[in-house]
Amino acid sequence: MMIHPYDINQPLKPKGLLALFHLDTTLFLLLLAVCACGLTILYSASGGNFSVVQAQAVRMGIGIFAMLILAFTPPYIIKNLTPIFFTISIISLVLIYFIGVEVNGSHRWLDLKIIRFQPSELMKLSAPMMVAYYLSNRNLPPSFFVIITAFIITIAPFVLVLYQPDLGTALLILFACITAIFFSGLQWRYIILAIIL
Repeated sequence: MMIHPYDINQPLKPKGLLALFHLDTTLFLLLLAVCACGLTILYSASGGNFSVVQAQAVRMGIGIFAMLILAFTPPYIIKNLTPIFFTISIISLVLIYFIGVEVNGSHRWLDLKIIRFQPSELMKLSAPMMVAYYLSNRNLPPSFFVIITAFIITIAPFVLVLYQPDLGTALLILFACITAIFFSGLQWRYIILAIIL
């Protein structure tokens, strides 16, 4: 029986310290390099204000810690939680139009007193995850009906973010979802039709 190199049901065979944390060595080192470059540029742009750099470094550290937690989380748990994550993201986006904080004429923030955040940031992850979740339970390559349904899942968050207004984030969400559809084995006739449209 042939085993796919990326089969999530197969146990990881550690080949180094980073492999024990389920991390790709090259990608992790590139991530650290990008973080280091960012901190260097921030230090220069802030006029040598080390406190600003330190605060950003703490945020990066929290992000890396969250990445390690996700790396240890079995893929089936992430898959099962995806609909809940997507629903929370959609509700958060809708709440912006009722209780959102307006900054420079746009409603992008929710103020929970303890923390202020942009629900669109959650949607950058939850939207493509939801599309992948939907496609994973269907026969592939996807049929025309399945593609249309996946596109409807994509359009809902796209429109909500677009009317904040936040065109950049909306387009990022749109292309992330389209990429998930593309990797599901989309037939070339649908790709050509999309290009023509």
